[in-house]
Amino acid sequence: MHHLTTLNLPSAAAREAERQALACLTAAYLAGGGAVEQLKITDRKPEPTGSLRDRPRTTSRISGCSRRELKKRDDELAKRAQALANARMPGDRIRKKLGLGPVAFEQFIARHGIRLPAQRSTK
Repeated sequence: MHHLTTLNLPSAAAREAERQALACLTAAYLAGGGAVEQLKITDRKPEPTGSLRDRPRTTSRISGCSRRELKKRDDELAKRAQALANARMPGDRIRKKLGLGPVAFEQFIARHGIRLPAQRSTK
């Protein structure tokens, strides 16, 4: 690892030479009676190569739900949030009841146009 900055990165040939040197050192270590243990975290599929456009597309689903089901759940949650807001429940309590984080809750109420009750002053 002879590079000091990102502007002085090693070339592909230099990286290959370092790989070969490491392979020789590993072989000598193993020949001398050493043992190498491979950790489970490194047992993963290699990253796909090629253009992103050529890779197969996957549909991401949250817990096996379709977009319609997610939309339906979101609408039901919005009805519940609106009912709690109509009952004059403070926004932080509504957020906790719905199980949303602060940022997700702000985005949720903005997306559904839910008006929270005004904060009461503690004077």
